[in-house]
Amino acid sequence: MSRGPSEICSFAVDHTSRSSLPSELAMKRHSGTEPKGDVMKSTTRTRRLVAATLFGAMAVAAVSAAHAQTNLNTAIGALNYENGYPTKETSQKLYDEMDLQRASQAYMWSVPAVNFASICHPSSR
Repeated sequence: MSRGPSEICSFAVDHTSRSSLPSELAMKRHSGTEPKGDVMKSTTRTRRLVAATLFGAMAVAAVSAAHAQTNLNTAIGALNYENGYPTKETSQKLYDEMDLQRASQAYMWSVPAVNFASICHPSSR
C-alpha cells in the first residue's frame, strides 16, 4: 500500500500522535489500523527501560550528593574532607580509631583462651 505525498506530509505535521511511541506504531495509528501486539510490548518495554534509567540516574545523583559532605561530626570527633577525600588529620584519626578497635577486639577474643588455659593449668596460680 503506497502513500501519496499529501498523506506523508500530513503525517509529518500531525502533532496529535505520541512522540514517545515508535514511528511504526505512530504510522499504524495514523492510518487507522490497530497496532500489533509486538509493537505494544516493545513500547511498554521501552517505557519501563526509560523509567528505570531515570530512577537510576536520580539514585546516583542522591548518593553523589551524600558523599560530597565536607565535615562529619562523629563520636571520635570531627572528620573533615576536601573534594571527597579525607584530610591528613582525618586519616590519622581514622587509623588511630581502627588500631583501638582492633586492640579491643583482640583483648575480647583472648579472654576465653586465657580462662581455658587457667582451667587446664591450675598449678600455675
